[in-house]
Amino acid sequence: KAGEDIKAGRGIKAGEDIKAGRGIKAGEDIEAGRGIKAGEDIEAGEGFGVFAGLNVEITRWNTFAIVTAKSRPENLFSGFWKEPEPA
Repeated sequence: KAGEDIKAGRGIKAGEDIKAGRGIKAGEDIEAGRGIKAGEDIEAGEGFGVFAGLNVEITRWNTFAIVTAKSRPENLFSGFWKEPEPA
């Protein structure tokens, strides 16, 4: 969890949630056991993917595998994307 940006030269991996007040950017994959939330953009490295909900049952996908960002991450392979709630 970060108040502003999360940046990594390689990948970002979490057993549960990843949350940033602003953007999330990694040089490789971004992986979360549950959801990923950013106030702005979520961006994996070129040729890499974004994976949320890796430890979530399919029937609970739209509740716990949520990916929230201003726009759908380009390489979102796993997760239920939604736009942030209006402020």
